[in-house]
Amino acid sequence: MRGASFITYFLAGAVPRLGMFVILLVLSRWISLAETGLFTLVVTVGEIIEMTTANWLRVFAQSRDAGQRRIRPLRAGRLLTLALMMYGLAALLVLPAAWLVADDRFWLFAIAVFAYVTAFAALRLVLVIQQVTHDHMMFARIELVRGVAVIVLVIAAAMQGGATFFEPAMALAGTTLACAVLGMSLSRSRIADPSFIARGYGTAVRFGAPIIADTLLGFVIMYFERLVLNEFVGPAGVGVYAIAYALGRQPVDFITGPLNNLTVPVLFATRAKEGEARAREIQTGVSISLFILCAGVFTGILLLRHPFADLFVKPELRAETAWLLPVITGAACILVFKVFLYDNAFFMLGRNALKLKAIIPAAIGGAIGSLILVRAYGVQGAAVAAVLSTTLALTASIIASRSFFRFHLPVGRLLAIAGVAALAGGALKLATLLVAGYGPMVQLAAGFAAFCPVYALGLTLLGISLRRLISAPWAPLASDRV
Repeated sequence: MRGASFITYFLAGAVPRLGMFVILLVLSRWISLAETGLFTLVVTVGEIIEMTTANWLRVFAQSRDAGQRRIRPLRAGRLLTLALMMYGLAALLVLPAAWLVADDRFWLFAIAVFAYVTAFAALRLVLVIQQVTHDHMMFARIELVRGVAVIVLVIAAAMQGGATFFEPAMALAGTTLACAVLGMSLSRSRIADPSFIARGYGTAVRFGAPIIADTLLGFVIMYFERLVLNEFVGPAGVGVYAIAYALGRQPVDFITGPLNNLTVPVLFATRAKEGEARAREIQTGVSISLFILCAGVFTGILLLRHPFADLFVKPELRAETAWLLPVITGAACILVFKVFLYDNAFFMLGRNALKLKAIIPAAIGGAIGSLILVRAYGVQGAAVAAVLSTTLALTASIIASRSFFRFHLPVGRLLAIAGVAALAGGALKLATLLVAGYGPMVQLAAGFAAFCPVYALGLTLLGISLRRLISAPWAPLASDRV
């Protein structure tokens, strides 16, 4: 895999995430916090429904067909049939979900969630075709166009007089659906004309059933605190949390999400061609790359939380946002390790039933923690609950996955990277103190300019190749086999 592929995937994953970051900040200024919270809940509920019903199918396609230049007729027919079935199931879940979350705005909320589910079901089906066939450039074009278009059109919808959550939510869904249709037309050559037979579905269902339950429990870990906030505090509380969540978590997703998009097809294909020993080496390399990225982001957010809050949120929200930022970022980093390192091993080897067993106690513990902490401490309790839930989930995944797929976690090297991040953080802090009187934008720029070269130098001295970190994140050490 060439460096251009990672850069392409990085941009493709980063631009839509940047778009949602910008959208939430703009929404909080143009519509009320309660409406911003309802927009966030549309996205949350829509993602839970769509991903729970259909994510297993995308994992199934990648695990069976990764590296194929073209999806063959029978595989194409099965993929499309199952995708339509899962979409039908998702559509049926919209009304009860809307009634539970927003009964006072039932119909508008239900329509917005249905539009979101429809749009993203189509988009993710198109994108998985690109991932399976390793058409990185097409994947990037679709997501880059969507990311830019979403920013423009959703913000435009929010700025209309009298806008509520509904207009931006529909703009998000409509833009996404249009990009999905465009992407399918442009990538038609990657999938053969489907051929339909009544065989082959049992294997898919047996593969997917545990993942459906597991995905739902995973969303309990990821998003349950938002639903509890909505119940105890109301949509305005969700709006406050969403703004801090965007600032605290989006930088982590911004840089690690694209890495996972690139490495998962490589991991699955390499294991199929070269065996499990090589797959273990890949996961060891990915663990180093993930830790480098997360350590850098967490250090930056921790030390720059006040300038971030001063620059991006209203004065009345700044103190609470600054408190929330490093807590949410920490939870995001923990979740990244769970999903991108250990969960991928379950999917790769088809150990979905074991993954489900492992996540049940973590999800129950996290849900109970969310109920207690949010009721007692409100928005701050939600952030602490996120750390609790993700920690329980990571621990469960580590313990369960070690029974069938062990890879070397280079603890000593990770500690050394943490030390380098701390030294770079010292440089960042010094730089921000020197420009303290010049405003948050200058502080952020000075901190970034001081942190990056120190961190890069320290990583290089540890034997980490910055070029490989970009071009082959599964082999970041200068001595690694690419």
